[in-house]
Amino acid sequence: AKRRKLSDELADLKGNIRVVARCRPGGGPLDEAVAFPPGADGAVEVVNDNGLTQRFEFDAVFRPGSTQSEVFDRIAPFIQSCFDGRHACIFAYGQTGSGKTTRPF
Repeated sequence: AKRRKLSDELADLKGNIRVVARCRPGGGPLDEAVAFPPGADGAVEVVNDNGLTQRFEFDAVFRPGSTQSEVFDRIAPFIQSCFDGRHACIFAYGQTGSGKTTRPF
């Protein structure tokens, strides 16, 4: 009961929706098109074909060197909330064959 109350308070403070991004190592020229601005843990910058830089902001960004454990530690509270009777959804989006089913975290 106490954990659920704390979870509810956290949802009130942070909101019910959180968006995180995991940038997997791709290799080749694509690695040069993605940058992680220093001091901005929730930002990714992407350079398009025309050389323009676009900045995307997330609640958290996992860089290519992030481990499965680091990602799971961030997602674990959502899984625990399911065990506590709350509804949660983890949506994985990415290129076909990138491991979303076998490595969802």
